Amino acid sequence: MPDGFRLGDFTFLAPGELAPIDRSGMRPRHPLLGAAPPDWLAGLVREAAYEGPARVLWNGDFCGHGEPAYSVFDVRIENQLLLDVCHIQDVQIGTILMARPASSESPWRVLHQGDWFRLGTKRPTSPVSKRGNDFTAQAGPGGRTGMRLAIGFEYPIECTSPNDISWVTVALMEDGASEVSCIVDEELI
Repeated sequence: MPDGFRLGDFTFLAPGELAPIDRSGMRPRHPLLGAAPPDWLAGLVREAAYEGPARVLWNGDFCGHGEPAYSVFDVRIENQLLLDVCHIQDVQIGTILMARPASSESPWRVLHQGDWFRLGTKRPTSPVSKRGNDFTAQAGPGGRTGMRLAIGFEYPIECTSPNDISWVTVALMEDGASEVSCIVDEELI
């Protein structure tokens, strides 16, 4: 039987291999080490350190399905950890989460968009940018500056690429603060 897909320090089940019902003992609970991010986040994230907003995602409790494999990334855009964040709830699209370096005129980078995960929808294969300042106005109280973000992804045991995600959680923390809040926590099908 062929080997399963490898992401970071974890090998997923090979195609056709049956998963155990209880997956809790498959590996120690820590984020995958050396995992590549989903294609649309390439160059926008780095493997997280146990600090800032990533600390609330570190133990994997955000994984809604209890899968053994998950990753945690710090968002770092144009080499900046402090970001402007725009979080919009759209009736048609779902959650849209964008960020750019704090107090800049750089394009907004789409970190998560709910309709990318609908059945039959093709996910982006590279980072997605949007221009304009109208997003901050649209976001109302969801538009914030001077924030740090961390993103956690849970992967199904039969994962075949870094884009195969079953859960996403995004944690946000204001620079200099200790309180962390989750602004996206979604099951992805």
